[in-house]
Amino acid sequence: MTRDSLLRWLERGLLGVGLALAAWCAAVLVEARFYKQLPVPASYGPLKVTQTVILPGEGGGKTCQKVRRQEGIRKARYERRIASARGFRGI
Repeated sequence: MTRDSLLRWLERGLLGVGLALAAWCAAVLVEARFYKQLPVPASYGPLKVTQTVILPGEGGGKTCQKVRRQEGIRKARYERRIASARGFRGI
């Protein structure tokens, strides 16, 4: 097999892969358009939210400021331990 024929087959293979990817993308776009146009079935009725989610800072849990402060303290202790292990004494 010569160099020219090898490059020609490589080009054909890459072109085939590109065409296959283009066809797949087109199929995904057609499918998305199809599902976008479907109406919501009337059998579902009106939307009712039955779950409640407690977000950070709501309720009786830790507040964001307390959590941030605790994380900062933890990080400072870790950095101090690393610095002392490397022999850094500070200012």
